Amino acid sequence: MHTPKHTVKSFDEDLETVAQHLATMASKVRLGYGRAITALMTHNVAMAEELIEQHKSLDELQLAVERLCFSMLALRQPVAIDLRNIVSAIKISSLLERIGDDIKNICRRVRRMKSIPKTDLQTCMRSLAESGQDALDQLEDLIHSRSVADAEKLYIFDDVIDDHYMHMYSDIIEAMRTSNKTVPEVMHVLFAAKNIERLGDNCGDIARQIYYQNTGEKL
Repeated sequence: MHTPKHTVKSFDEDLETVAQHLATMASKVRLGYGRAITALMTHNVAMAEELIEQHKSLDELQLAVERLCFSMLALRQPVAIDLRNIVSAIKISSLLERIGDDIKNICRRVRRMKSIPKTDLQTCMRSLAESGQDALDQLEDLIHSRSVADAEKLYIFDDVIDDHYMHMYSDIIEAMRTSNKTVPEVMHVLFAAKNIERLGDNCGDIARQIYYQNTGEKL
């Protein structure tokens, strides 16, 4: 977090610990998402199960951030930019955990489906999945840089994910219309695609929080 140095050294140390936890969470969701998409596209149930189990570590980091932030609020009674940073950190950790939930839900779909139907949906899903990966790459960079320009870029990028999702949604409806046999599998693809779209929304919300941290204004 970009804040002035404080007279109480432990306050700066606590702020740095929070920043490190958020960076670790961002790294975990970026790497976990890539593996979740691999599990989905290759129907690797074992990998999906492993990722579901690993989600617990993300929950633990979120709780660690919240405890430390609430402790700083109670003991330091921060104001101005310090207060903005702490409150935003709580919200960002919650949003990162929600991204983890989106990834976990993609993995749960792998449990229930046999494969992605061999139609144009595979190509559409790859395009959507790649845009989700791009968003998480940008997110990890943003967590480190805390840059207003990077926040604006990621916030706008959510529109790219939405466009890919809407294109895929149309193809999914067409696939269900033309073949009743593929409906169960196609529905699983639809739910997985929706998780990626929500992931993009959460990335955009984190971008808004970091913009607010820096400027005190809403994006």
